[in-house]
Amino acid sequence: MLVSRKNTQGQIYILLLVIILLAFTLRVYRLGHQSLWDDEAWSLLLARSDAIGIAVKAAADVHPPLHYYLLHFWMPLAGNSEFAARFPSLFFGVLFVALFSRVSRDLLGADSAPLAGFVVALAPFLVYFSQEARMYTMAAFFSLLSFLLFWRALVTGHHLFWVIYVVTTALALYTHYYAVFIVFLEAIYLLIRVRSYKARFKGWLISQIAIVTLVMPWLLLVIQTVRGQTAEIGLRYSTAAGRPASGLLENWRGNWTARQGIRFWDVVGQCLVSFSLGESVEFSWGLALSLGFAALFLLGIFVLCQRKGQRHVGFLLILYTIIPFVLTYFSAFPVTHPHWAKYFMLSTPAYYLAITVGLTAKGRAQPWLSVGGLAFIVLTNALSLRNAYFVPAYARDDFRPAIKYIESFSQTSDALLANPPGAFPTLWYYYQGSLPYYSPLEGSIDEAKLEEIAATHSGLWVVINPPNDLDPDEAIEYWLTQHAYRTLTLWTGSVTFRHYSMPVNREPVRHPLQVNFADKILLTDYDLSVRATKYSHILQATLWWQALTEMDEQYLVSLRVLDQSGHLGGRKDIPPLGNFRPTVGWGKGERIEDHVGLLIWPGTPPGEYWVEVGLVNGSNGQPLDTVTNHSTTQPPNHPTLLLGPMTIGRAHAPPPSEELQFQHPVGVDLDGLRLLGYSLPSEFTRPGNTLPFVLFWQAREKIGRDYLISLHLQDEDNQAWGEHRSRPVEGAYPTNRWDEGEIVRDQRDWVVPPDVPSGRHRLLVGLIDEASGEQVAQANLGWLTVEARERVTTVPPIRYPLVVNLDHQVELLGYDLKESSLGPGDTLHLTLYWRALAEMDKSYTVFTHLLDSDSRILGQKDGIPGDGTLPTTSWVAGEIITDRYDIIVHSDAQPGRYVLEIGFYDADTGQRLPVVNQEGQRLDDRVLLPGGITLRLQK
Repeated sequence: MLVSRKNTQGQIYILLLVIILLAFTLRVYRLGHQSLWDDEAWSLLLARSDAIGIAVKAAADVHPPLHYYLLHFWMPLAGNSEFAARFPSLFFGVLFVALFSRVSRDLLGADSAPLAGFVVALAPFLVYFSQEARMYTMAAFFSLLSFLLFWRALVTGHHLFWVIYVVTTALALYTHYYAVFIVFLEAIYLLIRVRSYKARFKGWLISQIAIVTLVMPWLLLVIQTVRGQTAEIGLRYSTAAGRPASGLLENWRGNWTARQGIRFWDVVGQCLVSFSLGESVEFSWGLALSLGFAALFLLGIFVLCQRKGQRHVGFLLILYTIIPFVLTYFSAFPVTHPHWAKYFMLSTPAYYLAITVGLTAKGRAQPWLSVGGLAFIVLTNALSLRNAYFVPAYARDDFRPAIKYIESFSQTSDALLANPPGAFPTLWYYYQGSLPYYSPLEGSIDEAKLEEIAATHSGLWVVINPPNDLDPDEAIEYWLTQHAYRTLTLWTGSVTFRHYSMPVNREPVRHPLQVNFADKILLTDYDLSVRATKYSHILQATLWWQALTEMDEQYLVSLRVLDQSGHLGGRKDIPPLGNFRPTVGWGKGERIEDHVGLLIWPGTPPGEYWVEVGLVNGSNGQPLDTVTNHSTTQPPNHPTLLLGPMTIGRAHAPPPSEELQFQHPVGVDLDGLRLLGYSLPSEFTRPGNTLPFVLFWQAREKIGRDYLISLHLQDEDNQAWGEHRSRPVEGAYPTNRWDEGEIVRDQRDWVVPPDVPSGRHRLLVGLIDEASGEQVAQANLGWLTVEARERVTTVPPIRYPLVVNLDHQVELLGYDLKESSLGPGDTLHLTLYWRALAEMDKSYTVFTHLLDSDSRILGQKDGIPGDGTLPTTSWVAGEIITDRYDIIVHSDAQPGRYVLEIGFYDADTGQRLPVVNQEGQRLDDRVLLPGGITLRLQK
């Protein structure tokens, strides 16, 4: 029997080691993946203070200093990474699992320890806070150890347990104030069962005096802080930081007020979900699932209260659940937000112990119930852990990219307007820059101060983090929007990062215009300026608007920077004056001076650019057409106008490659160039499709010769398809002008060869020496899947056959027309039949116009053939295309005879394909369908 017992104990210990390893694995997995959030960052900032500074600042905080001291000594050894900052929490989280198993052994018996350890090892709630750089797992461990030592002292009467109990309880109280609730629990339990433990009462009383003695120095410092006496040593701590300067008492008062209207049972429900399934579930279905955990908990309590010899344990677990929970509710944080369930963490040991008992309640009689209950816990917890690890909706807000962006793109002449560390600690933990800093919380920022900032700095970065809003009435941002140029806005959660570019010219130069947008808004004047930054340029556009009517719709100002080939160099859609003066509510005749800043994309090559300006409907994105257009070369009835040109120079320095935001990194050296990466909208395409392809190059040296860039496909049989060679940037910026280190964004519209077969093809980019025509290097960019369509070469039956030659590229074979008579608002169904005479390198647009006797358009449908799916670049010679159009007759069309005109045009230039005869002589630029299809509109 002795051997058997030893073997059993050995198996239990091995099982416990496996469970502890599981706990460590779940807690260490992706430990440093997520960004620190405010409370974590505050802990680390506070821990950077010296020993006295930590004590003084923690006394003004809502938490005691032990965890801050731990970080103070740990971080210099471990580093400043998120992993290092959170590892102490992981350490105590794993110790908690081991300690909990020991508590279960003492209260429930040795056989319960592995199951109890498994339950808490898997608990998502405990896993979550083991991955947070705060004091909660540390407090939970010391509080549970305090309870275990208290229990051992009661059971054994050994004085050593009382001594260790005193030290452990003091450590718990120096970690978190709520650890006192465990002391209350212990006291209440002892007083209720004083007859059973009368001999232990004296030892307990002495231990309480010793605990108070150990904690008293800290309490005195906190009391001094509450009274404001720390002002003598220079403590400056703003209430706007969300951490009351009057300490814990003021915090309690504020949250007591916040408790009003929050029902106790709402808090119970939230904690039930959090304790059972953690912080990464939707409350509605989480509450339903947590009822299964609640049933196991109640079953465990019921079983303990029914068992002889364990009724006192059941009674103890009831007290352990209720007392810390109720005291927490009435002390400070009675809110229903899931993250605040951590303040009720001290009740979790009783909850998980009772669940352990519930799982084994019917173990021998009905083992399937135990197996089913355990499977339920494993599956639901696994789902919650999956959400916590991988679902972005449950992740902490990640401020690192925005802060890194400020560090990378700010200039020494810029400044930073933000809350101080107490109000936004995450910013100041991650931010490693040295910009001059302003904050309304540390000094008034009125209009005079803003004028001084604008005159001193080239740009201002503004960081706004609710609820600690540095600009609650938006007076600062309103002034900046009127006097500077809002260039950039980044949102992370509820935090806004903005950049304002200060004007290049103190007073804009007004260039007169009279551009009428749909008889609603008139653009009367404009001014364009360019400010160079470290890695790019900022367009500063000043636009003067005038309302032509009472405005009741929201319109956005649309700006596009275009190169000579029409490729984008930057874009922005924004309400006038950054939505401080939205078009809704503009009165007739009202004039608005609008400032728009637009960041030119880093890597944009130097050269001449145009600014495309338009207005789009904020609800549906539809552009407003221009009605009249004086003093510009832009044609009327067009949704945008071009302003410029303007000159963009070479960037002062190459931008960090991660800020180029290309989709596919490459990092391959090709002779004198390095291909950093590329962007492609899709890895699937069809023959003839035009792909907006962007290559990102960096010159490895000063290049003294010209390169051509070669693009082609190679199928799995190594056959090449459709090689295309051209200079970078459509020839506008040849490589012999590139400086060493310069980064160039090379945009090109690459047409997939129309005859390429279906299948996977390698996408190859090559570097060609222009002088010799020889390829000097090549890189494989990966696979592109081509999905070719079935080609039709047989002419189908056509109701109205024709033979019309359009520039020896396309032949109109005829058309079908369902209707010969229709009324205003009706739809005309037209089918056109084309034959490709040659392959085309342009994607032409079909126009179909319904004309009255005065050649006015009373119905129109323009588009890429096949409703956008059959561009002319995909046609091969001899192919037959069936092309359908639905033309809606204008509602104001009058009865009479109408005719259809059709044809092709180049959407970039407006140039139509001419109708020619066999000798190539131009006959017309349209096809008038014969009179047989003249329509009669009926009333």
